Amino acid sequence: MNKRFRYGLLFTALSCFILCAWKMYQLSENEGLWGYWTLGFLASGWLTWLMATLPLYVRKKNIRWLGLSTISGLLFVLGFPNSPVTPAMFIAFVPLLMIADELAKSDEENKKRLLMRYTYNAFVIWNIGSTWWVGNAGLAPGMIANLLNSFFMCLPFLLYYIVNQRVAKPIAYAGFISFWLCWEHLHLSWELSWPWLTLGNAFAQYPFVVQWYEYTGVFGGGLWILLMNVLCYEFSKSQISFRRALPVLTALVLPVLASFIVLYNEPNAEFADIDLPDINVTVIQPNYEPHYEKFKIPDETQLTRFLSLSQKNITNETNYLIFPETSFGYFDVDNMTEYPIINSLQHLTDSFPNLHLISGLDLYKIYAPSENLPKSVRKTKRGLMEIYNGAVQITKGQDSIPYYKKGKMVPGAEAFPFRWLFGFLEPLFHQFNGTVEGLGTQPERSVFWSKDGKVAVAPLICYESIYGGYCTDYVRKGANVLFIMTNDGWWDDTPGYVQHLKFGTLRAIELRRCIARSANTGSSAFIDKFGTITQSTDYDTPTAVSARIDINNKITFYARFGDYIAWIAVFLAISVLCWFGKESYIHQNKNK
Repeated sequence: MNKRFRYGLLFTALSCFILCAWKMYQLSENEGLWGYWTLGFLASGWLTWLMATLPLYVRKKNIRWLGLSTISGLLFVLGFPNSPVTPAMFIAFVPLLMIADELAKSDEENKKRLLMRYTYNAFVIWNIGSTWWVGNAGLAPGMIANLLNSFFMCLPFLLYYIVNQRVAKPIAYAGFISFWLCWEHLHLSWELSWPWLTLGNAFAQYPFVVQWYEYTGVFGGGLWILLMNVLCYEFSKSQISFRRALPVLTALVLPVLASFIVLYNEPNAEFADIDLPDINVTVIQPNYEPHYEKFKIPDETQLTRFLSLSQKNITNETNYLIFPETSFGYFDVDNMTEYPIINSLQHLTDSFPNLHLISGLDLYKIYAPSENLPKSVRKTKRGLMEIYNGAVQITKGQDSIPYYKKGKMVPGAEAFPFRWLFGFLEPLFHQFNGTVEGLGTQPERSVFWSKDGKVAVAPLICYESIYGGYCTDYVRKGANVLFIMTNDGWWDDTPGYVQHLKFGTLRAIELRRCIARSANTGSSAFIDKFGTITQSTDYDTPTAVSARIDINNKITFYARFGDYIAWIAVFLAISVLCWFGKESYIHQNKNK
């Protein structure tokens, strides 16, 4: 790259970075939201770093690999919601596969280090381009999420590169696919879990093409994307002909055809006989901005808006009324009926004979020092306390209020990852409003049953709704309808809340359950069991919407067996590594 052009680009990127940083500072001082300024800040910051360290990427004046990795990153961004160009995911890995093969044949030194740099560039572009809005909730945690997640994504690709040096190409490709799926599976369950960019989530943009998710879950979509990338890469290396294009076309068309077959047959599938085929549901969107408004306005003041929206939109036929995540709080779970707000909500439900009110609440429990204390207990002025991001169901004539504790925590905001290792960072964590002790949870999922015992509600709280395998536990507990309670206003009016809404379509397909979604602000909506979104509300609008939705007791193949594709990938990855070990042993003995 010409030095003058490089320095010009460096100066431009640095200027944009400083401008965005200054604008974000001004907005913070005036209690304003950052909006898309965060994207400019992160994108220009990465470009500044890239231009400043360019000699590390470019050897012998060959900038081609850096260009390929950049193209790869941009293809990932184009292929992920809310971009409409989802098929870009089918070729997004191709430039990286090209780099891996060309680098292996080159005379470069430190090939693995170079590969990491190029793949890291691609994945940083993807992470920033698709999830930059996380920084609007907290800039430092958002940056860490983008940069750390990009590093983790490099590891399965590096493992493929290493294996590819010793085994036959088909086995190496099997390793590539299985390593990536294993990584995604790990990312669902460890303490740094951030599976937003799981490959199969890309089809949330067009859920009608993945109706077979009821059999495979999102890992089926990831398998499809990875297989298509391998086939497209092999096709790109060969002479163009129909015979060579046939595997690519077959792998592209068959899943789409299967989706339409499932979509055609699903309405005729047999469901369990129940007396109540559908329910009337109203969801409330109170629209309190969370950074500067929601947690500063007294609950009593907010309650007025909740009650006003509710009373205008519910009738004696309404079965369920849904409030969003953390609508009110904090409440002692052992004494909830003593709070005036709870009593006001109880009075509301008592006024309507069929009404069940399900609301997200901040809850806590006080422990005695002699009790067996959970790890998340903290010392407070009130004593030993465990805090929950929870949900409750309030109905007429109940003796006690059942509650649910959120199980999947947002790393940083709700849980301190690897506290045993990073305990020295606790002061910094507190500075960015993180919780070191973390929030309490419950070991198993639970559901809210209706008074007549025919409807079982899965109370998904925000982050939980992006975990397909996790959501199957609700269905196994009897859930025949899903309610999502969330507070998507943390991200401002950005693609974040729209992505979150669209991911709900995948849960609906996987489990064949209708969804009612209540957002504090963002987008409240209804999703049918085919993933069709209806009555989605506008951002920054206090409103309520109502619909009559089906309840369904059918247990899908995926709900029964979960992420079995991921476990097959684990077995396949171990097999490939064993084969690699055998080939490496043979190679070493030959050299001797």
